[in-house]
Amino acid sequence: MGADEKDEAPRIVEELGSSHVMIMRNHGLLTTGRSVPEAFLQLYRLERACQTQIDAGAAGTIAGCMSDKYISVVRRATSLAL
Repeated sequence: MGADEKDEAPRIVEELGSSHVMIMRNHGLLTTGRSVPEAFLQLYRLERACQTQIDAGAAGTIAGCMSDKYISVVRRATSLAL
């Protein structure tokens, strides 16, 4: 782990808070768990959710399967992503 990565770790931990998953812009997905299998399961589920959202967007059905409130929350969250 390089110096930059060590400096960034406290910020990532703070941003993660009590969540077990994070989508990091230009870096990918980050998951945590009480064990490696639990973290892997979190990663698998998050990746599947992302793929479902991409597929729905490609099919033009994303607006029909999410509320406007949820879409605004996702847009706000992705604008704040790491």
